[in-house]
Amino acid sequence: MLRAVSQEETLVLLVTPELQEILEAVDKYKANYMPVSPSDVVALLKSDSTSKYDLSSLIFPWCGGAPLSKEVAEKFRDKFPNGYGLTEAGGAIALTKGPAEVTQLDSVGRLFEFMDAKIVDPITGEALFPGQKGELWLRGPTIMKGYLGAEIRRPLKL
Repeated sequence: MLRAVSQEETLVLLVTPELQEILEAVDKYKANYMPVSPSDVVALLKSDSTSKYDLSSLIFPWCGGAPLSKEVAEKFRDKFPNGYGLTEAGGAIALTKGPAEVTQLDSVGRLFEFMDAKIVDPITGEALFPGQKGELWLRGPTIMKGYLGAEIRRPLKL
């Protein structure tokens, strides 16, 4: 929403986000971006309604909440070949863009230029070498600093 406001774009808010109404709004207002959850992705894939509307204006359906299975991601990519973004951090941190990048199903895409990321040992907080398993630490303007009224348990050090 902030992006739409800051870029003076059209923002469409629906009272009841039923799939049919969402598809009608994308078609009517030529929406470029659409936030979706994994369950929304499955509903979009199963619905025959998507063929009844012009959804070609969609540049990025943004998906977050949980990872998509490989099968669902492939079907989603086939239906929406322009890409999707990961929104797990409170705002987008990475995205795939265009058909070439969307084919990389084992990736959430490129990190946005305003983000910092590193893989660390979750116990020591020390940075790890490429290929080692660890915890992903992110820093940037879209990262939540904690929850209202809750103590921040571990500061992010990048």
